[in-house]
Amino acid sequence: MNNRKNLICALEGGIPEHIPYTIYADFGMDNAALDKLMDLGFCQTLYVDTVSSQPDESVQIKKYSREWNGKMVEV
Repeated sequence: MNNRKNLICALEGGIPEHIPYTIYADFGMDNAALDKLMDLGFCQTLYVDTVSSQPDESVQIKKYSREWNGKMVEV
């Protein structure tokens, strides 16, 4: 099983061949450092929200942004 398949297997509740560790793609690593981590079994992943919610009208939502690696992101 390659890194991606191990990660998908774990996310789907299966038993992967090894524990999949991930690192976010926007950590700003150079290719040599990233290649070493990939050889150790790390998967590279993009940051995405994993939870969504539908609050009712009584909930006030405040959104904050900050700069991360030259990009504005919501935190």
